[in-house]
Amino acid sequence: MATVNIVEAYGLARVYLGDVEVWAVNEIDLVVRRGEIVAVLGPAGAGKTTLLNLIGGYDPPSMGRVIVDGVSVTNIQGNELADFRRERVGHVPQVVRMIPSLSVLRNVTLPLLPYRRQVDFDVDARARELLVALGLGGREGQYPLALADGDLERAAIARALISYPPLLLLDEPSASLGRDADGAVLNLIDRLNREYGLSVILATRDQGVAEVADRVVRMDKGVLKA
Repeated sequence: MATVNIVEAYGLARVYLGDVEVWAVNEIDLVVRRGEIVAVLGPAGAGKTTLLNLIGGYDPPSMGRVIVDGVSVTNIQGNELADFRRERVGHVPQVVRMIPSLSVLRNVTLPLLPYRRQVDFDVDARARELLVALGLGGREGQYPLALADGDLERAAIARALISYPPLLLLDEPSASLGRDADGAVLNLIDRLNREYGLSVILATRDQGVAEVADRVVRMDKGVLKA
């Protein structure tokens, strides 16, 4: 049975030790309801990326705990952690990287390449559907170097959503997310939110991008403020 909250973080912290102790995330509490779109708004260096990495299980916390879709992320590791990220979290990093020798379609389907016989849907068809919805229909056979930065970001969103994850993490999406001419990105997120209850956490410095969210929380110097 699905939990009411998609994310529950309590006392979550990430501390980097050195000549100077840096609290990139400083004992944060954050609850995101299933189906909610939350923007974490703050300046560069506020700790937004680190927070997303902690929620997605990409970085281990120095203290505290985080639960995503009913799974205690801080208590799993190895293959179990990899399965968690593949099945439950779609992640679009601030810097999008794709394999230049693979087509856009193959880059989008790459996360599921070893699992094609285990999933109960047509992976290529799913990728094509997402690319069409994101305004990249007909460009499946092109290679990443042929795409503009905004189109690469759209392809990365398709890749993040290929396995039907309930949570999407967007790290510093470009301003085009909120103001693209055809609205493809927002339309897709809105449709997936309505039809499948997709939850979204986006980290941004741009007030205009943050306005797409149901709720905005502010972050600065590792501290989260409602």
